[in-house]
Amino acid sequence: MTLYRPMLASPDFRDGKDYTEYLIEEKYDGVRCLVMVDEAGNISLWGRSGKRFTNLEAAFKVSHTLQPQSVYDVELMGDTFYQLMGHLNTKAPAPPDAFYVVQLDCIQWNGTYIGNVPYMHRRSFHHHTFKKSRVLSRVATAVAIQRSLAFILNLGGEGLVIKRRDSLYHPGKRSRDWLKVLPYREMDVEVIGFETGEGKRKGSLGRLKVQTTDCPIAKKVVFYVGVFQKPEGELQQMYHDLCSGAQPVPCTAKISFKELIGHTGIPRQPVFLNYKEEPPNDLEV
Repeated sequence: MTLYRPMLASPDFRDGKDYTEYLIEEKYDGVRCLVMVDEAGNISLWGRSGKRFTNLEAAFKVSHTLQPQSVYDVELMGDTFYQLMGHLNTKAPAPPDAFYVVQLDCIQWNGTYIGNVPYMHRRSFHHHTFKKSRVLSRVATAVAIQRSLAFILNLGGEGLVIKRRDSLYHPGKRSRDWLKVLPYREMDVEVIGFETGEGKRKGSLGRLKVQTTDCPIAKKVVFYVGVFQKPEGELQQMYHDLCSGAQPVPCTAKISFKELIGHTGIPRQPVFLNYKEEPPNDLEV
């Protein structure tokens, strides 16, 4: 079977543009994964960088019997993001309750590639054991987008993805047919160093030294990112993992920011959000 990579949403959403040909879905804050099922029904799980999650596959097979010769685009969700990443970064088999699955799309069904058919038709290829991505509105008017965003944020969610109803699937590429709608802008960065905090943050993360990986202005810009979450729980575990080498450097993280400063490519007011699986090198289409 062909090893695909997930299609990615573009951050190029702009207020005031006409998005009525799009529908509105919730954006899930988990780990993107492709579920590949071979002719014999054997399941393999692949991350967006092409890494295979072998330690999750046994738990996955307990809960799901899927259509052979099919490829599903899903989001793996856990109780918390860091606990989920903990399962991904270890070789120990994950327990069956370590995650649940939200289906975002279907690329191949029963041996036939369906990425070349419109998205609304692909949504009908949904497996009943997966939670289906939630459509909040079939027409992405400005009012519907703002109301849907407020609704999801009130529930503790991250934001929205709006998808063109007739969009095709572009494996491994970031496409404006899918757009992220967030209360802030975000960027993937490569962590190349870290500093211990001072004062109240002594013995915990102070700030991260990072460089850009997908900035639209500059390929490689080095800057520092503040870590403002309370130095406890999962964040403290991250700090210990960095110090001990359990979390290798360089690694990949997600940050939020207000805007890019001029033509420098440096984000204004960058804030660390979380660590994540290493992304592929994407081309925007």
